[in-house]
Amino acid sequence: MQNTPSTTSVGLKYGLYTLFAYLLVNIMLTQAIPAGGMAFMLNLIVFSAGISYGMLEFRRGNSDIMTYLQGLNLGLVISAISGLFLAVLGAVTMSFVPEKELKMMKDVYLKNLESFGNYSAEQMKEVQSMANFMYSPTGAFVSMMFGWLLLGTIITLLLSLFMRQK
Repeated sequence: MQNTPSTTSVGLKYGLYTLFAYLLVNIMLTQAIPAGGMAFMLNLIVFSAGISYGMLEFRRGNSDIMTYLQGLNLGLVISAISGLFLAVLGAVTMSFVPEKELKMMKDVYLKNLESFGNYSAEQMKEVQSMANFMYSPTGAFVSMMFGWLLLGTIITLLLSLFMRQK
């Protein structure tokens, strides 16, 4: 009887591969492309490729059979593993940003928000408390982890739809 791989083992493996590919691409593109649309698209391609190759390996080891639920599980494990490490890295990086710089970024964010709409003083106070949290290492960790899981879910749902059968 042939040993079939579990979604968790393949997900862990390809989660780490995706993480390293993501870091490599970001290190190479740090100076070449300014942060924005093009860098995000390249990161999205790397992330999608990691999930796709994980699904292909799972199918190969499972007699070319993968259910929709197995594909979803695999993609979420890959997203969670790569997202966890990147969220920790983002939180650690955020802890080294000087307080003066964080305050400047928060002020720019709040100024831009005020220019887009008419907000009451109470609403601006709530937004300010949210901004204080988001511009902290804990806030960076929570938002990055949630973002990776959400993005991974969306990409995985689409990829699982096409990759579940031969």
